[in-house]
Amino acid sequence: MEARLYEKQDAVKKFEENTVEYPNVLRKYIIDCLAQLDPDKTHNRRYDLMLDAGCGNGHHTSIFAEQFKEIIGFDKSKKQINLANKKNVHCNIQYIVGDENKLPARENTVDLIWSMFSIQYMNVETFVEECKRVLKPTGCAIVAGFSYADITVLRSGIHECDSGMPAFAKYLKNSSDWFKSHIATEYEVIQRYTNVFQKISGVKKSRKDDLVGTITLSLDKLRKFILSVPEWNEFSKWMEMHHEPDPLNQSIREMKRMWNLENKDDNEVIVLLKVSFFALRFSK
Repeated sequence: MEARLYEKQDAVKKFEENTVEYPNVLRKYIIDCLAQLDPDKTHNRRYDLMLDAGCGNGHHTSIFAEQFKEIIGFDKSKKQINLANKKNVHCNIQYIVGDENKLPARENTVDLIWSMFSIQYMNVETFVEECKRVLKPTGCAIVAGFSYADITVLRSGIHECDSGMPAFAKYLKNSSDWFKSHIATEYEVIQRYTNVFQKISGVKKSRKDDLVGTITLSLDKLRKFILSVPEWNEFSKWMEMHHEPDPLNQSIREMKRMWNLENKDDNEVIVLLKVSFFALRFSK
């Protein structure tokens, strides 16, 4: 059911309009993993094929365009794929409707299978078996996500140390409790794919939990970014329907009070959001 949230027209629009750029630390980690598996690869030679499993609107697929001769992004959502194809400006990238039951590649042809915030919608065992079928001996699969680690304010371009995390954590705790009983797939993300990692078997596997990056954005953009994820928007609507105070607005107001910025509009308050990536890696 949860994956179908991404088929709703308003969800597609919100998700597209409020995407943020992920820190480069995750992309660097992925390229480094490939170099370790295939040390003979020279810097000026591109890898053959990458699959982006659960590519959504393709925004984060394109960051790998220069590293691969061919990239195929696939997603269960036809509306997300239609949007990805409309935006696509890379001749080596194509987007198709598909899922983990049949990865769009022949045996032993894929260098990288990449999946960001998507494996929670898949049958993990089926996905792993398909990855084993299509991956080269020198290829790997990496599934990833992130959680929020800290939030601090920027004033006149200067980073201040006062953390707003105690206030923001109240919202994260409320939402986590709700997801646990209402949307299990999102709760799996919040748990940093602990169950997913346990289900991955019959391959060489490892996980990376110390990749940290930062995103600079306004408090207004932070709110829109969070609510552009359909599951988090569902939580917000549930709170409103049950006449509960909006915990996200409460956290933002509390942070502004702490920073003595109560008179500032949310779009004028610029923050540094620290995110902690988790990446599960496996290969034959």
